[in-house]
Amino acid sequence: MARPPSAASVLRNMKKQTFEPKTPIASEMFIPNHSGIADHPEAKGTFVLKAGDTMTGNLIVNGSIAITGDNDFNNEYLYAGRWIGFNAAQFSHVDFKDSSTGYAFVQGQAGNVLISSHTGQTVTINIANSAAITVATTKDVTMSESLTVGGDGQSTISKGMIINSDKGTDSLHDLRVHGDTVDDLIHTDSSANGLGFYNATPVAKQTGVAVSAAGIHTALVNLGLISA
Repeated sequence: MARPPSAASVLRNMKKQTFEPKTPIASEMFIPNHSGIADHPEAKGTFVLKAGDTMTGNLIVNGSIAITGDNDFNNEYLYAGRWIGFNAAQFSHVDFKDSSTGYAFVQGQAGNVLISSHTGQTVTINIANSAAITVATTKDVTMSESLTVGGDGQSTISKGMIINSDKGTDSLHDLRVHGDTVDDLIHTDSSANGLGFYNATPVAKQTGVAVSAAGIHTALVNLGLISA
């Protein structure tokens, strides 16, 4: 039976290799020492211990990066690399590498950012691991369990709501509620503190209304609640 090589012989052979060794030595893995960190006493200038080391300097990878879990070298979880041939970076689960629909984050060269979930999955933003904003597969958006903005469904507000809280006076701060055949069922004009109904031009609060049928009729016509 051939005599097995000694540990010193194995180490000498490994030092001569130009590629990153994948074979563990005892219970520890050695990697090339390109980071300038403290040298392992048995591999000074060539190899350093995997566990507990800190890399200083830049790491440049010509390709992509895939990361496994603890002691799980047969399964990769994280993919970080180029996105399907574009000048853009992708960050996602490795199962969605180069996916046009299943990526988590993509950033283009110009700085634009895309966030996506795979078909049939939701996107959720958590605070303290509790859902704050959820985008459903229907593209409905639920915010803090109080506001749901419908994509194809109905929007609901379960808590109080303030419109034009900064008290702006241009048309961008107006409120308009459209109907099927009526453009403005309700129209507020922030600059005039006005209110109108059924396409009527918003008017200020009706004051000095005569307590008579004619006076009330005129006020209601001005608001657009009835026709003349």
